[in-house]
Parts: sequence; structure tokens; C-alpha cells
Amino acid sequence: MQDPIGFGGGFFNDENAAEKTALVERQKLGMTKTFSRCGWATLGLSAFLSLAGALLSLILAVLDSKGIGAFAFFNKYLLVFNEVVIACSVGFGALLLLDADADKPKREKFGAKSFFAPLTVCFPIAYIGNFLGNAVINFWGPSSGVTDPLDEMLAGVDPLQMVLCVGIAAPIIEELFFRKLLIDRMHKYGDTAAIVISALLFGLFHQNFGQFFYAAGIGLVLGYMYCRTGSLWLTVALHTAFNLISGVWPALASRAVYDVLFALDNLGDREVEAMLPGLLQEHATALVFFFLYLLVSLGFTIAGVVVFVKTRKSIRLDKGQTLLMPSEKRKAAFVNAGVITAVAVLLVNTVAALYA
Repeated sequence: MQDPIGFGGGFFNDENAAEKTALVERQKLGMTKTFSRCGWATLGLSAFLSLAGALLSLILAVLDSKGIGAFAFFNKYLLVFNEVVIACSVGFGALLLLDADADKPKREKFGAKSFFAPLTVCFPIAYIGNFLGNAVINFWGPSSGVTDPLDEMLAGVDPLQMVLCVGIAAPIIEELFFRKLLIDRMHKYGDTAAIVISALLFGLFHQNFGQFFYAAGIGLVLGYMYCRTGSLWLTVALHTAFNLISGVWPALASRAVYDVLFALDNLGDREVEAMLPGLLQEHATALVFFFLYLLVSLGFTIAGVVVFVKTRKSIRLDKGQTLLMPSEKRKAAFVNAGVITAVAVLLVNTVAALYA
């Protein structure tokens, strides 16, 4: 790492030592304040989201009590309302960061490899994250009915709404805050802390164990690519592709499987033998669509493991233009009021979701 103010070489003396010590303290304080601000902004976003959701529920209840049927309209366009509320919450979080100094990562040229390689890596991370999330839910959850809220939200939603909200709107909104706004503030203190804190806050932002682990893991990939390329649109494209392939596609394709299983539920062997051919023929296209998803998902997962093994040694993390030691950076990034409070509150909400 280059010495940004020339405290090296053979010119070291007591005066320079005092100046260097003062500079280190200023940088330590600046990093602590910056990361704390990012923590508070994330907590503010989440608080706004909760309050807005509660207010919306109250408004819907009042309208429904007057016979307007607001809940039916809300449920029909659930994803749209959800993304609008999240977008407003991100706007509030952005206001809390406006006067914080930003230092966008240096923009580098990238090609198709910079898109497809990290996209494949997201899939094994997602599978591991899903496994960990389900393990926590099954071990800790007081109710066996606890599931991934995203699965419940996507059930019964029309395909166009799903594509527009989950596949397009959500990636843009989330990348704008967790990669652009957060990492631009933290990046000057080094890639590692910026990527890890933004990914941790991104995972906790979902406030449920069904999504926490894989969201945090994928946040590491997206954060790394943003630091390497300086391109928000690349991370949006990666996030969009992943959501469409791993979220929207299986949600739509699995409906035919559920229809077949539901139709065969509680039937005897002879009745199943009689009905199964007709059901398979009726849902043939959708079932092919579902098994194609399984093949694509498996292919991406295997490719992601291979890509990670082959490229892990080429991972580059900028240390930032500071004189802080790694231990001082870790303390400044994690041990500050904003990050500690945000992690504590969001983790409590995440655990509470197990009992909801």
C-alpha cells in the first residue's frame, strides 16, 4: 500500500511520528463515524419500512371496515405495494447518508465473464444459505410452519407482477442502497470491511432466517463486483438475473407440480394410476418448464463451484488509502454505535420472526 502522505523512508523523526499518530487517530475516528452512519441509515430504513407497513395495514383496515374491500385489492397487488414501501424506505435511508462523504470505487472495464462468473457463484452460495436457514428454522423455530416469506409472498401472484417486482424493481432498489450508497461511503477504508458490513446489513435487512444467510452470501459477491468494477448496473444485472432464475422461475414452474400433487392427495393407488396420465398431459408444458429449471439450477451450481475454485486466488481486495492496521479497521467497522445497534435490533427482529 502506498503511503498517502509520505511518512516512510529515512525521514522518520519525532515530529513526523506525532503527525502520523494524529493522522491515524483522525482516520480511525472517521472510519468509525462512517460505518456507524451506515448502520444508523440501515436501521432507519428498516424502521421506516416497519412503520410504513403498519400504517398501510391500518389504512387498509379502516377502508375495509367501510366496505371498500381494500384488502382484496392490496392482496392482488401485494408485490407492487411491497416494492413501493421499500423504495420509500430506501429514500429515507438515503437522506440519512446525504452529507456523508462518498468515494465511488474506481470504474474498470469488464466483459461478459464479469457477469456470468459471479452469477454462477451465487448459486452454490444460495444453496448453502438455504440449507443454513432451514437448519436454523427447523432447530429453533417453535412452529414447523415457518417458511421463507418470499415463497409465501409469491404464491398466487400473477407472473407479470412477479417479474416486474421481484426480477426488476427489487434489484434496482436494493442495489442502490446496499451497494451504491453504503459501499461508496465505506470503500475508502478498504474493500474488505465495506463488502462484509454491507453484506451483513443486507442479509439482516430481510429480517428472517429463510433469507438471511443466502442474502448475506450473495451480498458478498455483489459487493465484491461493485468494488472491482465501480458499476452499479453490473450488480443490478447480476441481482436481476439471479432473482429471475432462482426466485421467479421456480415459483412459476412449481405451481404445476403443486397442482398435480394436490389433485393426487389422499387418493388410493388405483385412483392415482387412473388420474396421473391425464394430469401429466394437462400440465406437460409446465412440468417440462419445472424440470428445465432444475437442470439449469444444477448446472449453474456446479459451474459456480468450479469458477470459485479456479478464481479464488485471483480475488483482489483494495486496502484503502489509510494508515490503519487491520485490527484497527475491524474494530472501527464493527465496534461502533450504528452497526452494533442495527445488527442487534435487526437480529432480534429476525429471531422474533421465528415466533410470528
